[in-house]
Amino acid sequence: GVQVSMVMARAIMLAIILCLQPDILEKEYKDGSKFWVSESFVQHWLHWQMNWSVQKATHAVHKLPVNWEDQCEKSAL
Repeated sequence: GVQVSMVMARAIMLAIILCLQPDILEKEYKDGSKFWVSESFVQHWLHWQMNWSVQKATHAVHKLPVNWEDQCEKSAL
């Protein structure tokens, strides 16, 4: 499977809305608010309609080993 970030899911959802029903984004409700494709809306929609769950990415990938410079030098040789 492919990982889909919230940013990507929101962008796809917004693009589909803009292509198929752009008036949804322009409609003003009685309280003066407009529909917004918020992160929480996307998360709830993905959960209830697609049965997908959102998981936070780990940050272990971003950590460098203590001897990263040595490893880089060895790999260059």
